[in-house]
Amino acid sequence: MASSICHCIRLAKIRCSWTYANPGRRFYDFELHQNAGGFGSFVWLDPLICEHSINVMPELLGSVDRLQVEMKSARQREKGEIRDG
Repeated sequence: MASSICHCIRLAKIRCSWTYANPGRRFYDFELHQNAGGFGSFVWLDPLICEHSINVMPELLGSVDRLQVEMKSARQREKGEIRDG
C-alpha cells in the first residue's frame, strides 16, 4: 500500500473515513503535527465517491450492525444465556 511523507519527513498514517459524506474513503492523516502543537492535516488517497454510494453505504453498514446484534443474541440463546419470551 502506498504511503505519503510529510514535509517534516514523517510517514503519514492511512486511515478510513466513516462519515456520511465520505464513507469508506481512505486518506493520509498527518495527526502527529497536531499532537505536537502544529496543524493537523490530511490528504485524500481515494477519489470522491458517487452520490449513490454516499446514500447506500450508511444503510449497508446499519444492516451489518443489526445482523451482528441478531447473531450475538442467537448465540446467547443457543448457550442458554437468554430465554425466549
